[in-house]
Amino acid sequence: MTTPVTISTPGASTGTDILGRPTPGTATVRATRCRLVRTATNTPDPNTDGLLVSTLAVYLPAGTGVTDADTLTVDGATYQVIGAPEILAGVYGGGYEKATVRLVQDAS
Repeated sequence: MTTPVTISTPGASTGTDILGRPTPGTATVRATRCRLVRTATNTPDPNTDGLLVSTLAVYLPAGTGVTDADTLTVDGATYQVIGAPEILAGVYGGGYEKATVRLVQDAS
């Protein structure tokens, strides 16, 4: 795990706006290290029926606790977690978390 990553978890809703939509609370931000690996170029997005997206796998230290509501920022690029992350145990203890992410905002 060599690349710095910032994980942003949205805060609980603080009420509703004038149209009745929930307003997000203050996000919790934490930093750790990760490894990004390019995966299949066309993966079904579980959040949008019929949409195919280009994805990457991100490996995080065990206990990071990333969820599908989180966004990750790596080298200025922002990624959204797709679906539930996998928790993988190591043979000699420890382990890591594997999440599938898609690019939502490029640094350039």
